[in-house]
Amino acid sequence: MLNRVVLFFYFLGFSFSSSILAQTFRGEGGIIIDYADDISPTIYELSVEGLPDTSSSSFGLETVCLHIRHAKTRDLKIELLSPSGTLVWLSNRNDDPMHYGYFETCFEQNGFNGSIINGSYRFSGSYHPEGRIEYFNNGQNLNGSWFLIISDLEKGDIGKLLEWSITIGDRPATYDVQFCKDDDLYTCMRDRYNEGHTLLPDLILSRKLTIQNIEYFPDTCSMSPYRNQLRFAAAMANIGDGPLEILGNGDWRCGKQKGNRTEPCPDGSYPRQQVFQRIYSLARDSLLTESKPGGYMYYDTQPGHNHFHADHWVRYSLLKKKWWRKNPKKWKVISTSDKVSYCLYDNMVCTDENMYCTDKEELYSKHNLKNYGFGNFTACNSQQQGISVGGIDYYGKFYEGQFLSIPPDIKCGTYYLLIEIDPENYYQEIDEDNNTEMFKIEIKEDKNGVKYLN
Repeated sequence: MLNRVVLFFYFLGFSFSSSILAQTFRGEGGIIIDYADDISPTIYELSVEGLPDTSSSSFGLETVCLHIRHAKTRDLKIELLSPSGTLVWLSNRNDDPMHYGYFETCFEQNGFNGSIINGSYRFSGSYHPEGRIEYFNNGQNLNGSWFLIISDLEKGDIGKLLEWSITIGDRPATYDVQFCKDDDLYTCMRDRYNEGHTLLPDLILSRKLTIQNIEYFPDTCSMSPYRNQLRFAAAMANIGDGPLEILGNGDWRCGKQKGNRTEPCPDGSYPRQQVFQRIYSLARDSLLTESKPGGYMYYDTQPGHNHFHADHWVRYSLLKKKWWRKNPKKWKVISTSDKVSYCLYDNMVCTDENMYCTDKEELYSKHNLKNYGFGNFTACNSQQQGISVGGIDYYGKFYEGQFLSIPPDIKCGTYYLLIEIDPENYYQEIDEDNNTEMFKIEIKEDKNGVKYLN
Protein backbone atom coordinates (compact mmCIF):
# COMPACT_ATOMS: atom_id res chain seq x y z
CA MET A 1 0.00 0.00 0.00
CA LEU A 2 2.84 2.38 0.90
CA ASN A 3 4.55 1.81 -2.45
CA ARG A 4 1.31 2.55 -4.32
CA VAL A 5 0.83 5.82 -2.44
CA VAL A 6 4.44 6.82 -3.11
CA LEU A 7 3.93 6.02 -6.79
CA PHE A 8 0.75 8.12 -6.82
CA PHE A 9 2.45 11.23 -5.49
CA TYR A 10 5.45 10.67 -7.76
CA PHE A 11 2.98 10.55 -10.65
CA LEU A 12 1.43 13.83 -9.51
CA GLY A 13 4.82 15.50 -9.34
CA PHE A 14 5.72 14.29 -12.81
CA SER A 15 2.41 15.42 -14.30
CA PHE A 16 2.68 18.97 -13.08
CA SER A 17 6.40 19.64 -13.44
CA SER A 18 5.77 21.72 -16.58
CA SER A 19 3.48 24.19 -14.79
CA ILE A 20 5.54 26.89 -13.11
CA LEU A 21 2.96 28.29 -10.70
CA ALA A 22 0.88 25.16 -10.03
CA GLN A 23 -0.38 24.33 -6.55
CA THR A 24 -1.75 20.89 -5.71
CA PHE A 25 -4.44 20.51 -3.01
CA ARG A 26 -5.08 17.01 -1.69
CA GLY A 27 -8.22 15.55 -0.17
CA GLU A 28 -8.92 12.46 1.91
CA GLY A 29 -10.71 9.38 0.68
CA GLY A 30 -13.04 6.80 2.18
CA ILE A 31 -15.59 4.06 1.47
CA ILE A 32 -17.88 4.59 -1.54
CA ILE A 33 -21.51 3.98 -0.54
CA ASP A 34 -23.08 1.15 -2.55
CA TYR A 35 -26.38 1.68 -4.37
CA ALA A 36 -29.36 0.49 -2.30
CA ASP A 37 -32.63 1.17 -4.19
CA ASP A 38 -31.80 4.86 -4.03
CA ILE A 39 -28.71 6.91 -4.81
CA SER A 40 -26.70 8.11 -1.82
CA PRO A 41 -23.72 9.92 -3.33
CA THR A 42 -20.50 9.80 -1.38
CA ILE A 43 -19.13 13.33 -1.06
CA TYR A 44 -15.49 14.15 -0.32
CA GLU A 45 -14.47 17.71 0.59
CA LEU A 46 -11.23 19.51 -0.16
CA SER A 47 -10.39 23.06 0.96
CA VAL A 48 -8.59 25.57 -1.25
CA GLU A 49 -7.35 28.93 -0.03
CA GLY A 50 -4.76 31.57 -0.78
CA LEU A 51 -5.43 31.81 -4.53
CA PRO A 52 -6.40 34.86 -6.63
CA ASP A 53 -10.12 35.61 -6.46
CA THR A 54 -10.76 35.14 -10.19
CA SER A 55 -9.95 32.23 -12.50
CA SER A 56 -9.11 32.94 -16.12
CA SER A 57 -7.53 31.57 -19.26
CA SER A 58 -4.12 32.22 -17.69
CA PHE A 59 -4.77 30.85 -14.19
CA GLY A 60 -7.22 28.17 -13.12
CA LEU A 61 -7.91 24.48 -12.71
CA GLU A 62 -5.41 22.31 -14.57
CA THR A 63 -5.89 18.73 -13.39
CA VAL A 64 -7.97 16.46 -11.15
CA CYS A 65 -6.38 13.20 -9.96
CA LEU A 66 -7.85 10.29 -8.02
CA HIS A 67 -7.21 6.69 -7.02
CA ILE A 68 -10.21 4.38 -6.62
CA ARG A 69 -10.53 0.67 -5.95
CA HIS A 70 -13.79 -0.75 -7.23
CA ALA A 71 -14.70 -4.04 -8.94
CA LYS A 72 -17.04 -2.40 -11.49
CA THR A 73 -16.14 1.02 -12.78
CA ARG A 74 -19.30 0.91 -14.93
CA ASP A 75 -21.26 1.42 -11.67
CA LEU A 76 -19.63 4.77 -10.92
CA LYS A 77 -20.48 8.33 -11.81
CA ILE A 78 -17.74 10.76 -10.73
CA GLU A 79 -18.30 14.54 -10.62
CA LEU A 80 -16.42 17.60 -9.39
CA LEU A 81 -18.22 20.56 -7.79
CA SER A 82 -16.46 23.91 -7.41
CA PRO A 83 -16.97 26.44 -4.57
CA SER A 84 -18.96 28.57 -7.01
CA GLY A 85 -21.38 25.74 -7.81
CA THR A 86 -20.08 24.59 -11.21
CA LEU A 87 -20.55 20.83 -11.62
CA VAL A 88 -18.58 18.82 -14.21
CA TRP A 89 -18.65 15.10 -15.00
CA LEU A 90 -15.22 13.47 -14.84
CA SER A 91 -16.37 9.95 -15.73
CA ASN A 92 -19.80 8.37 -15.94
CA ARG A 93 -20.22 4.57 -16.08
CA ASN A 94 -17.18 3.93 -18.22
CA ASP A 95 -15.97 0.36 -18.34
CA ASP A 96 -13.68 -2.22 -19.84
CA PRO A 97 -13.54 -5.94 -18.90
CA MET A 98 -10.13 -5.36 -17.29
CA HIS A 99 -11.08 -2.24 -15.32
CA TYR A 100 -11.18 -2.66 -11.55
CA GLY A 101 -10.82 0.94 -10.55
CA TYR A 102 -9.05 4.17 -11.34
CA PHE A 103 -5.32 3.71 -10.66
CA GLU A 104 -3.48 7.03 -10.32
CA THR A 105 -5.91 8.47 -12.87
CA CYS A 106 -5.77 12.15 -13.79
CA PHE A 107 -8.23 14.24 -15.78
CA GLU A 108 -6.94 17.18 -17.78
CA GLN A 109 -7.77 18.99 -20.99
CA ASN A 110 -4.94 17.40 -22.96
CA GLY A 111 -4.90 13.97 -21.36
CA PHE A 112 -2.16 11.83 -22.92
CA ASN A 113 -4.39 8.72 -23.14
CA GLY A 114 -7.26 10.45 -24.92
CA SER A 115 -10.86 10.47 -23.68
CA ILE A 116 -11.83 8.44 -20.60
CA ILE A 117 -14.78 7.04 -22.57
CA ASN A 118 -12.36 5.11 -24.77
CA GLY A 119 -9.87 4.10 -22.09
CA SER A 120 -8.46 0.61 -22.50
CA TYR A 121 -6.91 -2.05 -20.23
CA ARG A 122 -7.30 -0.02 -17.05
CA PHE A 123 -7.80 3.62 -16.17
CA SER A 124 -4.27 4.68 -15.35
CA GLY A 125 -2.53 7.85 -16.50
CA SER A 126 -4.03 11.09 -17.81
CA TYR A 127 -7.31 11.35 -19.73
CA HIS A 128 -9.72 13.90 -21.12
CA PRO A 129 -12.69 13.93 -18.71
CA GLU A 130 -16.19 13.15 -19.91
CA GLY A 131 -17.17 16.74 -19.14
CA ARG A 132 -15.33 20.01 -19.76
CA ILE A 133 -13.13 21.22 -16.90
CA GLU A 134 -12.58 24.55 -18.65
CA TYR A 135 -16.02 25.49 -17.26
CA PHE A 136 -14.27 26.10 -13.93
CA ASN A 137 -12.00 28.75 -15.46
CA ASN A 138 -14.63 31.32 -16.37
CA GLY A 139 -13.92 34.05 -13.82
CA GLN A 140 -15.22 32.26 -10.73
CA ASN A 141 -13.44 32.24 -7.37
CA LEU A 142 -11.61 28.94 -6.90
CA ASN A 143 -11.06 29.47 -3.16
CA GLY A 144 -13.33 27.54 -0.80
CA SER A 145 -14.65 23.99 -0.55
CA TRP A 146 -14.39 21.68 -3.56
CA PHE A 147 -16.35 18.43 -3.59
CA LEU A 148 -15.65 15.15 -5.36
CA ILE A 149 -19.02 13.37 -5.73
CA ILE A 150 -19.04 9.63 -6.44
CA SER A 151 -22.38 7.91 -7.06
CA ASP A 152 -22.64 4.12 -7.18
CA LEU A 153 -25.52 3.32 -9.53
CA GLU A 154 -25.84 -0.46 -9.14
CA LYS A 155 -25.96 -2.83 -6.17
CA GLY A 156 -23.37 -5.40 -5.26
CA ASP A 157 -19.91 -3.87 -5.01
CA ILE A 158 -18.34 -1.62 -2.39
CA GLY A 159 -15.28 0.37 -3.37
CA LYS A 160 -12.99 2.93 -1.83
CA LEU A 161 -11.50 6.26 -2.79
CA LEU A 162 -7.90 6.13 -1.59
CA GLU A 163 -6.94 9.73 -2.35
CA TRP A 164 -7.68 12.62 -4.68
CA SER A 165 -6.29 16.03 -5.57
CA ILE A 166 -6.77 19.08 -7.75
CA THR A 167 -4.03 21.22 -9.26
CA ILE A 168 -4.55 24.91 -9.98
CA GLY A 169 -1.95 26.89 -11.85
CA ASP A 170 -0.85 28.94 -14.82
CA ARG A 171 -1.68 26.33 -17.48
CA PRO A 172 -5.41 25.90 -16.98
CA ALA A 173 -7.93 24.15 -19.17
CA THR A 174 -9.25 26.77 -21.59
CA TYR A 175 -11.75 27.10 -24.41
CA ASP A 176 -10.29 26.31 -27.84
CA VAL A 177 -12.00 29.36 -29.31
CA GLN A 178 -13.33 32.49 -27.68
CA PHE A 179 -16.62 33.08 -29.48
CA CYS A 180 -18.13 36.54 -30.04
CA LYS A 181 -18.95 38.41 -26.84
CA ASP A 182 -22.64 38.94 -26.10
CA ASP A 183 -22.30 42.72 -26.33
CA ASP A 184 -20.67 42.43 -29.76
CA LEU A 185 -22.65 39.52 -31.20
CA TYR A 186 -24.29 41.48 -34.01
CA THR A 187 -21.05 43.01 -35.29
CA CYS A 188 -19.40 39.61 -35.28
CA MET A 189 -22.26 37.99 -37.19
CA ARG A 190 -22.50 40.81 -39.73
CA ASP A 191 -18.92 40.07 -40.73
CA ARG A 192 -19.86 36.47 -41.50
CA TYR A 193 -23.39 36.46 -42.97
CA ASN A 194 -25.73 38.46 -45.13
CA GLU A 195 -28.82 40.19 -43.80
CA GLY A 196 -31.70 37.76 -43.25
CA HIS A 197 -29.49 34.73 -42.66
CA THR A 198 -30.99 32.31 -40.14
CA LEU A 199 -28.51 30.63 -37.82
CA LEU A 200 -29.93 27.13 -37.59
CA PRO A 201 -28.26 24.12 -35.93
CA ASP A 202 -27.34 20.96 -37.83
CA LEU A 203 -27.31 17.78 -35.74
CA ILE A 204 -25.32 14.71 -36.69
CA LEU A 205 -24.47 11.48 -34.92
CA SER A 206 -20.80 10.81 -34.24
CA ARG A 207 -20.24 7.52 -36.06
CA LYS A 208 -16.81 7.12 -34.51
CA LEU A 209 -18.08 7.23 -30.92
CA THR A 210 -20.82 4.70 -31.62
CA ILE A 211 -18.58 2.29 -33.53
CA GLN A 212 -16.08 2.35 -30.67
CA ASN A 213 -18.78 1.54 -28.12
CA ILE A 214 -21.04 -1.25 -29.41
CA GLU A 215 -21.23 -4.40 -27.28
CA TYR A 216 -23.49 -7.46 -27.38
CA PHE A 217 -24.42 -9.35 -24.21
CA PRO A 218 -25.93 -12.73 -25.19
CA ASP A 219 -28.19 -14.95 -23.11
CA THR A 220 -25.14 -16.72 -21.67
CA CYS A 221 -23.60 -13.49 -20.35
CA SER A 222 -22.75 -13.54 -16.63
CA MET A 223 -23.62 -9.84 -16.32
CA SER A 224 -27.31 -10.45 -15.63
CA PRO A 225 -28.58 -6.85 -15.97
CA TYR A 226 -27.34 -6.79 -19.56
CA ARG A 227 -28.29 -10.25 -20.84
CA ASN A 228 -29.86 -10.28 -24.30
CA GLN A 229 -28.94 -6.66 -24.91
CA LEU A 230 -27.10 -4.80 -27.63
CA ARG A 231 -25.61 -1.77 -25.86
CA PHE A 232 -24.05 1.22 -27.57
CA ALA A 233 -23.04 4.83 -27.09
CA ALA A 234 -24.58 7.74 -28.96
CA ALA A 235 -23.25 11.26 -29.34
CA MET A 236 -25.02 14.13 -31.07
CA ALA A 237 -22.87 16.92 -32.48
CA ASN A 238 -23.97 20.31 -33.80
CA ILE A 239 -22.15 21.40 -36.98
CA GLY A 240 -24.59 24.17 -37.91
CA ASP A 241 -24.49 27.96 -37.91
CA GLY A 242 -26.29 28.38 -34.59
CA PRO A 243 -26.94 26.49 -31.37
CA LEU A 244 -29.67 23.96 -30.80
CA GLU A 245 -31.23 25.86 -27.90
CA ILE A 246 -34.48 25.01 -26.11
CA LEU A 247 -36.32 27.07 -23.49
CA GLY A 248 -38.95 25.79 -21.06
CA ASN A 249 -42.25 27.65 -20.70
CA GLY A 250 -42.56 26.88 -16.96
CA ASP A 251 -46.05 25.40 -17.34
CA TRP A 252 -45.76 21.85 -15.96
CA ARG A 253 -48.73 19.60 -16.69
CA CYS A 254 -50.05 16.19 -15.69
CA GLY A 255 -52.29 15.88 -18.70
CA LYS A 256 -54.51 18.97 -18.45
CA GLN A 257 -53.87 19.48 -14.74
CA LYS A 258 -51.15 21.64 -13.20
CA GLY A 259 -48.17 19.73 -11.82
CA ASN A 260 -44.99 20.30 -9.84
CA ARG A 261 -41.92 19.86 -12.01
CA THR A 262 -40.13 17.37 -9.71
CA GLU A 263 -43.13 15.59 -8.12
CA PRO A 264 -44.91 12.60 -9.70
CA CYS A 265 -48.34 12.90 -11.29
CA PRO A 266 -51.18 10.73 -9.91
CA ASP A 267 -50.36 8.03 -12.47
CA GLY A 268 -46.70 7.90 -11.36
CA SER A 269 -45.27 9.69 -14.41
CA TYR A 270 -43.66 13.11 -14.17
CA PRO A 271 -45.16 16.37 -15.43
CA ARG A 272 -44.19 17.71 -18.85
CA GLN A 273 -43.53 21.29 -19.91
CA GLN A 274 -43.47 22.36 -23.52
CA VAL A 275 -40.16 23.70 -24.78
CA PHE A 276 -39.51 26.26 -27.49
CA GLN A 277 -36.58 26.35 -29.86
CA ARG A 278 -34.75 29.69 -29.88
CA ILE A 279 -33.60 30.57 -33.40
CA TYR A 280 -31.19 33.40 -34.22
CA SER A 281 -31.20 35.43 -37.43
CA LEU A 282 -29.38 38.50 -38.74
CA ALA A 283 -31.38 41.66 -39.41
CA ARG A 284 -30.28 45.01 -40.82
CA ASP A 285 -28.97 46.40 -37.53
CA SER A 286 -29.33 43.66 -34.93
CA LEU A 287 -29.35 39.96 -34.22
CA LEU A 288 -32.93 38.76 -33.84
CA THR A 289 -34.32 35.75 -31.99
CA GLU A 290 -37.62 33.96 -32.33
CA SER A 291 -39.06 31.03 -30.40
CA LYS A 292 -40.88 28.20 -32.13
CA PRO A 293 -42.75 25.33 -30.41
CA GLY A 294 -40.62 22.21 -30.03
CA GLY A 295 -41.05 19.08 -27.94
CA TYR A 296 -41.44 18.52 -24.22
CA MET A 297 -39.28 18.18 -21.14
CA TYR A 298 -39.62 16.22 -17.90
CA TYR A 299 -37.70 15.39 -14.73
CA ASP A 300 -35.77 12.12 -15.04
CA THR A 301 -35.21 10.21 -11.79
CA GLN A 302 -33.27 7.21 -13.14
CA PRO A 303 -29.96 6.42 -11.38
CA GLY A 304 -27.28 8.89 -12.40
CA HIS A 305 -29.71 11.49 -13.71
CA ASN A 306 -32.04 13.48 -11.42
CA HIS A 307 -32.19 16.33 -13.90
CA PHE A 308 -34.34 17.42 -16.82
CA HIS A 309 -34.56 15.58 -20.14
CA ALA A 310 -35.80 16.57 -23.59
CA ASP A 311 -38.46 13.99 -24.42
CA HIS A 312 -38.38 11.81 -27.57
CA TRP A 313 -34.87 12.93 -28.50
CA VAL A 314 -33.59 9.75 -30.19
CA ARG A 315 -34.86 6.33 -31.34
CA TYR A 316 -33.03 3.05 -31.91
CA SER A 317 -33.90 0.01 -34.05
CA LEU A 318 -32.24 -3.27 -34.98
CA LEU A 319 -33.19 -4.23 -38.53
CA LYS A 320 -32.86 -7.19 -40.87
CA LYS A 321 -32.35 -6.03 -44.41
CA LYS A 322 -34.93 -6.78 -47.08
CA TRP A 323 -32.88 -6.59 -50.22
CA TRP A 324 -35.77 -5.55 -52.46
CA ARG A 325 -36.47 -2.44 -50.34
CA LYS A 326 -34.11 0.54 -50.43
CA ASN A 327 -35.67 2.41 -47.50
CA PRO A 328 -34.28 0.94 -44.23
CA LYS A 329 -37.41 2.02 -42.37
CA LYS A 330 -39.27 -0.65 -44.38
CA TRP A 331 -36.91 -3.47 -43.40
CA LYS A 332 -37.83 -6.15 -40.87
CA VAL A 333 -37.70 -4.81 -37.31
CA ILE A 334 -35.98 -7.19 -34.89
CA SER A 335 -36.04 -4.79 -31.94
CA THR A 336 -36.89 -1.15 -31.39
CA SER A 337 -36.73 1.28 -28.49
CA ASP A 338 -39.14 3.82 -27.19
CA LYS A 339 -38.19 7.36 -28.13
CA VAL A 340 -35.35 7.88 -25.67
CA SER A 341 -35.01 11.17 -23.79
CA TYR A 342 -31.75 13.08 -23.33
CA CYS A 343 -30.41 15.90 -21.24
CA LEU A 344 -29.01 18.35 -23.81
CA TYR A 345 -25.70 20.00 -22.95
CA ASP A 346 -22.08 20.16 -24.09
CA ASN A 347 -19.86 17.56 -22.51
CA MET A 348 -17.44 17.33 -25.44
CA VAL A 349 -16.40 19.39 -28.46
CA CYS A 350 -15.50 18.64 -32.08
CA THR A 351 -11.74 18.79 -32.65
CA ASP A 352 -9.33 17.81 -35.40
CA GLU A 353 -7.64 15.51 -32.90
CA ASN A 354 -10.64 13.46 -31.77
CA MET A 355 -12.28 13.40 -35.25
CA TYR A 356 -15.71 12.83 -33.66
CA CYS A 357 -17.64 15.14 -36.00
CA THR A 358 -17.76 13.94 -39.59
CA ASP A 359 -20.56 14.35 -42.10
CA LYS A 360 -20.40 13.32 -45.77
CA GLU A 361 -16.69 12.54 -45.27
CA GLU A 362 -15.91 16.10 -44.13
CA LEU A 363 -14.38 16.63 -40.68
CA TYR A 364 -15.81 19.53 -38.66
CA SER A 365 -13.97 21.49 -35.96
CA LYS A 366 -13.03 25.04 -35.03
CA HIS A 367 -11.30 25.40 -38.41
CA ASN A 368 -14.43 25.21 -40.55
CA LEU A 369 -17.31 25.97 -38.16
CA LYS A 370 -17.75 29.75 -38.40
CA ASN A 371 -19.54 30.04 -35.07
CA TYR A 372 -17.63 27.39 -33.11
CA GLY A 373 -18.53 27.85 -29.45
CA PHE A 374 -21.80 29.72 -30.03
CA GLY A 375 -24.09 28.56 -27.22
CA ASN A 376 -22.08 27.26 -24.25
CA PHE A 377 -24.56 24.97 -22.44
CA THR A 378 -23.14 23.62 -19.18
CA ALA A 379 -26.04 21.94 -17.34
CA CYS A 380 -29.40 20.19 -17.71
CA ASN A 381 -31.65 23.01 -16.52
CA SER A 382 -35.40 23.14 -16.86
CA GLN A 383 -35.29 26.72 -18.19
CA GLN A 384 -32.64 26.24 -20.88
CA GLN A 385 -30.68 23.42 -22.51
CA GLY A 386 -28.90 22.90 -25.78
CA ILE A 387 -25.90 21.91 -27.85
CA SER A 388 -23.46 24.63 -28.93
CA VAL A 389 -21.97 24.96 -32.38
CA GLY A 390 -19.16 22.40 -32.28
CA GLY A 391 -20.54 20.90 -29.07
CA ILE A 392 -21.26 17.20 -28.50
CA ASP A 393 -23.84 15.62 -26.19
CA TYR A 394 -22.55 12.14 -25.33
CA TYR A 395 -24.42 9.17 -23.79
CA GLY A 396 -22.33 6.11 -22.91
CA LYS A 397 -23.30 2.50 -23.55
CA PHE A 398 -24.09 1.84 -19.87
CA TYR A 399 -26.47 4.80 -19.52
CA GLU A 400 -30.17 4.06 -19.13
CA GLY A 401 -31.92 3.58 -22.45
CA GLN A 402 -28.71 2.92 -24.42
CA PHE A 403 -29.63 -0.58 -25.53
CA LEU A 404 -31.91 -2.75 -27.60
CA SER A 405 -33.37 -6.01 -26.29
CA ILE A 406 -32.23 -8.92 -28.46
CA PRO A 407 -34.30 -12.14 -28.79
CA PRO A 408 -32.41 -15.02 -27.12
CA ASP A 409 -32.98 -17.17 -30.21
CA ILE A 410 -31.74 -14.56 -32.70
CA LYS A 411 -30.12 -16.22 -35.69
CA CYS A 412 -26.54 -15.55 -36.68
CA GLY A 413 -26.21 -13.16 -39.58
CA THR A 414 -26.03 -9.54 -40.64
CA TYR A 415 -28.19 -6.88 -38.96
CA TYR A 416 -28.26 -3.10 -38.92
CA LEU A 417 -28.45 -0.72 -35.97
CA LEU A 418 -30.44 2.38 -36.95
CA ILE A 419 -30.15 5.54 -34.82
CA GLU A 420 -32.49 8.49 -35.48
CA ILE A 421 -32.01 11.95 -33.92
CA ASP A 422 -35.19 13.98 -33.28
CA PRO A 423 -37.47 11.30 -34.80
CA GLU A 424 -40.56 13.50 -34.33
CA ASN A 425 -38.92 16.48 -36.15
CA TYR A 426 -39.63 18.80 -33.24
CA TYR A 427 -36.66 21.05 -34.02
CA GLN A 428 -35.61 23.02 -37.10
CA GLU A 429 -32.18 22.36 -38.62
CA ILE A 430 -30.16 23.18 -41.72
CA ASP A 431 -30.27 19.57 -42.91
CA GLU A 432 -32.85 17.05 -41.72
CA ASP A 433 -31.45 14.27 -43.94
CA ASN A 434 -28.30 13.69 -41.87
CA ASN A 435 -30.11 12.87 -38.61
CA THR A 436 -30.04 9.13 -39.25
CA GLU A 437 -27.07 6.74 -39.11
CA MET A 438 -26.87 2.99 -39.66
CA PHE A 439 -24.29 0.51 -38.39
CA LYS A 440 -23.67 -3.01 -39.67
CA ILE A 441 -23.89 -5.65 -36.94
CA GLU A 442 -22.55 -9.18 -37.53
CA ILE A 443 -23.70 -11.82 -35.03
CA LYS A 444 -21.75 -15.07 -35.04
CA GLU A 445 -21.55 -18.17 -32.87
CA ASP A 446 -18.48 -19.91 -31.43
CA LYS A 447 -17.94 -23.67 -31.16
CA ASN A 448 -19.70 -23.70 -27.78
CA GLY A 449 -22.83 -22.08 -29.19
CA VAL A 450 -22.16 -18.70 -27.60
CA LYS A 451 -23.17 -15.76 -29.79
CA TYR A 452 -20.89 -12.75 -30.22
CA LEU A 453 -20.34 -9.71 -32.40
CA ASN A 454 -17.81 -10.15 -35.14
